[in-house]
Amino acid sequence: AGADLTVAGGRQAVRAALAALRPQITASGGVESIDRDRAESSFGLQPVWTSAGSVGVSHLLYSDGARARATIERHVQTSREQAREELRLDVAHGAAVGYLDVLRARTFERIQRENLTLTRSNLELAQSRRRIGVARASEVIRWENQIAINRRDVIEAGAARSVAEIALNRLLHRPLEEPFATAEVDLDDPALLANTATVDAYIDNPFAFAIFRDFMTAEALEQSPELRQLDAAIAAGERTALAARRALWAPTVAAGGDLTALQTAGGLDAADPADLPFPITRPNPLNWSVGVSASLPLFTGGARRAERTRAAEELDELRLTRRAVAERVEQRLRSVLHRAGASYAGIDLAADAADAARRNLALITDAYEQGVLSILDLIDAQNAALVAERSAATAVYDYLIDLMDTHRASGRFGLFMEPAGLAAFADRLRAFFRDAGYETGPRP
Repeated sequence: AGADLTVAGGRQAVRAALAALRPQITASGGVESIDRDRAESSFGLQPVWTSAGSVGVSHLLYSDGARARATIERHVQTSREQAREELRLDVAHGAAVGYLDVLRARTFERIQRENLTLTRSNLELAQSRRRIGVARASEVIRWENQIAINRRDVIEAGAARSVAEIALNRLLHRPLEEPFATAEVDLDDPALLANTATVDAYIDNPFAFAIFRDFMTAEALEQSPELRQLDAAIAAGERTALAARRALWAPTVAAGGDLTALQTAGGLDAADPADLPFPITRPNPLNWSVGVSASLPLFTGGARRAERTRAAEELDELRLTRRAVAERVEQRLRSVLHRAGASYAGIDLAADAADAARRNLALITDAYEQGVLSILDLIDAQNAALVAERSAATAVYDYLIDLMDTHRASGRFGLFMEPAGLAAFADRLRAFFRDAGYETGPRP
């Protein structure tokens, strides 16, 4: 809302700058009274009371300064709009990552609850072993201790989930502790990983992935609102520098006219001009004037030259800043793409590790139940399974967060693009691969 108000205020600033290039119309009026003796000595030519109303029109025929201000204000408005777009991207990215953080926190809480349930089951198993005389009392106490630890872990996971929900509510401008529903997603849910199908072909093939990074970098440099803000600022700076150079020789030319109507009231009888010893012509009560003027400051104490130098130096600074920001944009995009590639590959590996840990836990549990392995072996296997489950969940959400980072770094969120925009993006991608000599490249 604040950015929208800034843009709306900027539109009025543009209108105000353009207004100086349009005709200006003014109206004025007044009443004047003079003392009686002066009116008498004027032979009635200066009445006691005089009222006047006038209308004036002026128009700048040529003023490079005024034109420059209008052009500069347009570029400044473009910069405001791009700043708003940058804020929108930041909010969308923050909300997406915040939502994924909530899902991850809820998944972690679920995993901790399942681990607590498993520990209670193992406690029951230890109690059964104790009753039949194959386990000592210390074994039961050890599981009771483990239950207390796992309950603490569940409480901490619940607190972390609440913190993530509060952070998301703040981003969505909702009451901070207002509950909301989320879609509980299983780690093996194909719908969760559906979007990775189009990325798979680029990530699994190093050559295609390198071309894909080049393409996304070109897209980011074209779409980045940060760079577009600087482009608008550079355009404004170029016009400022041009106006500073033209100020040395370009005059300001204006046309204007004025129409004034007079109304007099005596209080004294005006003398008849025919009775006067010399001829007098009464002025017409309706007066007008029209003219054209040109002005050019010849010497301003060096101010114009200083302004020209300052504008040139500020323009050079903006260009240097743009190059630096472009490098940061490219670095950010290439970095998040590499992270996304690594986290995508880690999903299957973490899932395999979790599956192996679950199978190992089942074997260790059977062996413990039969008295072959000790309680320490079972606790180690259970902890390993817990770590593997958490790693699998982290791998999925890390990839999805990296995907959101990629959208933000590219300057657009493909999730919100219209079908026509997605089709155009796919066409550009295929053309880029074709130009790179990858004729049989993946089709998005």
